[in-house]
Amino acid sequence: MNNLNQSDEFIQQLFQAQQETEAINTPSFAECFENAQLKHQKMKRTKWFVSGLVIIMASLMILSFSDKEAPSPTDTIEVATASLSLYEQLEKDGKIVTNDIHFDFNKASIRESSMGIIQGIADMLEEHPEIRLSIEGHTDDLGSSNYNTKLSTIRAEAVKAMLVKLAVEPQRLSAKGYGESKPLMGNTNETSRAKNRRVEFVRQ
Repeated sequence: MNNLNQSDEFIQQLFQAQQETEAINTPSFAECFENAQLKHQKMKRTKWFVSGLVIIMASLMILSFSDKEAPSPTDTIEVATASLSLYEQLEKDGKIVTNDIHFDFNKASIRESSMGIIQGIADMLEEHPEIRLSIEGHTDDLGSSNYNTKLSTIRAEAVKAMLVKLAVEPQRLSAKGYGESKPLMGNTNETSRAKNRRVEFVRQ
């Protein structure tokens, strides 16, 4: 009887030991929940990454296809309405009007920013040796009329001298100042005055 009790006690101890081992190896509910959340977040990140990759690839394919398309009607219109060359403008209007020749205040000193248009005039004259030009200076109405006429004259002469320096024959050029006498518009504000301060290259 004692042997039977000892056997039962031994079996019970083995059963308890097995239960403790399973309890150690089996994760708790909190651990299971945490692991599930981590897996869900990982799958979510993977999903967004794949979706983003697909969108990027699709965009690149669309851009690649667009580059191979023919110009749109808008592009064609822009090319067709491109600004005229200096020679074409001279042929069309008989003169070239520009506000891009700048001088120091109350002086005839030509600023460096003016050299683009002046070089363009020199190149045109070199390409078309038959052309002769009258260089005509104009001012706004600030200051006396007599002073403005003198100022526009010496400025026109300065432009002529610069063109001669750029190898244009001086006999093909003349210079005259009109001051404020031929405004393009009323001198009512600074914008209109800036338009009236100009140099014109008139074909002779």
